[in-house]
Amino acid sequence: MAGVPSILTMDGIDYKHISTKEGLNRFYNYSENIYHTPFDDLTQKINLDAAIQHIEFLYLMSLKLLTSDETPVWKEGSPFINARLRSIAEKR
Repeated sequence: MAGVPSILTMDGIDYKHISTKEGLNRFYNYSENIYHTPFDDLTQKINLDAAIQHIEFLYLMSLKLLTSDETPVWKEGSPFINARLRSIAEKR
């Protein structure tokens, strides 16, 4: 809410062996019934291929940001632009 950009990577809803609708249902079920509940534990299956994709994406995106001559900006109309400008003006 201070206008500082962040990113969250997570699995999508497109699976190889189920429909997009079922993938969306799985996503909603996980978000509503498992994530940050007592059922959110280390015995759940981890998709290592997806984890590698996330790491590669974050690495490449970070590298691009670090080596770019341009400062990232908020998309026009974003509600966070003013918060970011305020945090810059307040030097926080």
